[in-house]
Amino acid sequence: MKKIFTLCIGAIMLFNTAAFSQINEQFENDSAALDASCWQFLGMRFAQNTGPTSSYLINGIGSLYALPPVNGDSIRIVRTPLLNVGNSISISFKYKLSNTLTGQQTRFIQVALTTAVGVVVQSLATIDMNRLTNNTTTVKSFNTTFTVTTPGSYRLAIVSGGSTGGGNVRVSVDDLSENATVLGCMQNLTLPVKLTGFAGSLNNGKINLQWAVAENQNNDHFEVEKSTDGTEFTTAAIVMASSKPGTENYSINETMKSERVYYRLRMFDNNKAVSFSKTLIFETKTVISAGGLRIVNNPATDKLSMTFTSSNNQPVEIKVYDLSGRVQINQKINVYQGSNLINLPLTSAFKTGVYAVEVSNGSERLVSKFVKQ
Repeated sequence: MKKIFTLCIGAIMLFNTAAFSQINEQFENDSAALDASCWQFLGMRFAQNTGPTSSYLINGIGSLYALPPVNGDSIRIVRTPLLNVGNSISISFKYKLSNTLTGQQTRFIQVALTTAVGVVVQSLATIDMNRLTNNTTTVKSFNTTFTVTTPGSYRLAIVSGGSTGGGNVRVSVDDLSENATVLGCMQNLTLPVKLTGFAGSLNNGKINLQWAVAENQNNDHFEVEKSTDGTEFTTAAIVMASSKPGTENYSINETMKSERVYYRLRMFDNNKAVSFSKTLIFETKTVISAGGLRIVNNPATDKLSMTFTSSNNQPVEIKVYDLSGRVQINQKINVYQGSNLINLPLTSAFKTGVYAVEVSNGSERLVSKFVKQ
């Protein structure tokens, strides 16, 4: 990782570092050191010269690459620390596609100046990539000087996006340089993200997620994460915070592509502190009324006792979930035709709270809730 430093006289009191450098970044290492210097990486990852990401490499031993878009609104962003931008700014970087685009597949790179919280102030350029334009895995260079409409303190953002086609087509970026001096990180601290509500609905295979926040001016962005097992989550979408102060509402739509899917929010404030929402669960399987499953000892203490009726002798799977959708017990047993009484031990790992129990034979499910004391 290399940086070119030039001296500047004086200090800017608004920031925790004096203006002292320009940017000449080769992204040879991962994001830890850059994160500490207030770089921001949204849906961006670091490629290395060995291993499965080596095909995304542009130069040296490391490059940035964007996760492929999951819908038409997906964007992937790298943002620099705040810069002191004058009447013009010179920007250069290298970029390439990991694979060529076919049919209606598209990708783009946007170059923009943003506020400290990521609101675009001036879009400088857009590089379009499709079947007929810039459709090559050869490394290409971008090097342009732009006139700045209103000089000031801005972040430089390199934004990648495109259509959902070509899931294996990544956009790589490397060797970013610009000639504005670096101001650094803002000194004034903000409060963590205050999530006041997170809910969703499933209708005709479409999931609508909605959430509300207080003190919206302290938010940077949200990453909507999803999972099919409640354990391994991936980023499904990135939603940038609006510039509205006070309360704000957000929403996003997703297509249901599996029988069960989990969603949660990963929330970033302006100081890059991360917090998580509760987990929502959506299912397309028919759920049999909880009336067929009765909790004998509710509230439960050291064990959970339940009764239910089975139509025949068969194996069933019993799962216990906490309110975040994490599986706490997963046990397979054989049950008999008629009434069955099942006892499950509740270890000390079970904290006081509300849990859900599910009994499934693969095609039908019985569910109920209980309280652990």
